[in-house]
Amino acid sequence: VNNGKVVAADVSCAGHRIGGVVGTSYGIVHDCINNGDIDVTSPTIGNNQFVGGVIGYVNPNASTKDALGKDIVANCINNGKVNVVFPCQPKKTCVGGVLGGTQNVASTTAEYLGQIKNCINNGEVKYRFETLASGTYANVGGVVGYAQVNLIDCDNYGRVEFSTPTDPANAGTRAAAGGVVACNIFGIENCNNYGELF
Repeated sequence: VNNGKVVAADVSCAGHRIGGVVGTSYGIVHDCINNGDIDVTSPTIGNNQFVGGVIGYVNPNASTKDALGKDIVANCINNGKVNVVFPCQPKKTCVGGVLGGTQNVASTTAEYLGQIKNCINNGEVKYRFETLASGTYANVGGVVGYAQVNLIDCDNYGRVEFSTPTDPANAGTRAAAGGVVACNIFGIENCNNYGELF
């Protein structure tokens, strides 16, 4: 359980993974709760940023099939606010109430990556970038930003807000926002959104 605030004021390098309980997981994360706010801002920014209320990034090791048939994230709850503000849109920023995002694995099947099950987000999730740039693939979700796994029995009750200088759905940014998940490659089952989406 995390009850403290997490602040990251400089993520100018690429590849940061920021979470209230876990930054990066290569294993199993069960029964974790975040009650603290996550506040990420930076004057400059690198690509591939993952920010989540409980977990920043999960790598289920698809090549070794370690996650086969497993709940890689389960029974996790986020109650804190997740707020991310960047000066421009970097390539692949994933923001979620429980989990920022999972590993992006080419040419694999869902069973090798496990699943995310019975997770709840109650906190507000906000992502804003201030100026347009050449970056793409922003994913902002109430429970998960980007998921290349199956999602089962996950609920969002928090407000999800994604704001940019212009329409985020244009071809230049290819952005996505969702009440439960912004971008899901495989299946989603019995998941519900009760929060506002802006």
